[in-house]
Amino acid sequence: MQCCRYGLGVTALNGTIFAVGGWNGGQTLREAEMLDPRQGKWISLPSMMNGRYHFGLAAVNGLLYAAGGDSGGQILDSVEVYDPRACRWTTAQPMLKKRCHAAATAFRNQVVLVAGHDGIKMRLSTAEIPLPLRSPAW
Repeated sequence: MQCCRYGLGVTALNGTIFAVGGWNGGQTLREAEMLDPRQGKWISLPSMMNGRYHFGLAAVNGLLYAAGGDSGGQILDSVEVYDPRACRWTTAQPMLKKRCHAAATAFRNQVVLVAGHDGIKMRLSTAEIPLPLRSPAW
């Protein structure tokens, strides 16, 4: 990768690996990059609108979804969507709950965020999925 970080989101889409956000030990990162295994190098992408770490990242229907996380003192309910074809980030409807440290996956063409922490000393045992299916609202 082009910058050292932890707490980032990583997912695969269309034969490439995406590394997004994270923490570098001093600040929350907005940076995004992708690894093209055929070229064997990391390529910089447009940065997210907001820095976040310990968030969920999942690829669904050709898009990347960065959901929740910590902005460096504030737990987030915001969701950003990266479209590799347009090469840009946009915002989506926020989640119902603020959460960080959640696990994210794709299930039946939807993003699912499971568990995590709400930032108020409460561990979450719930899952969020946009409802109804194929809707941008959670």
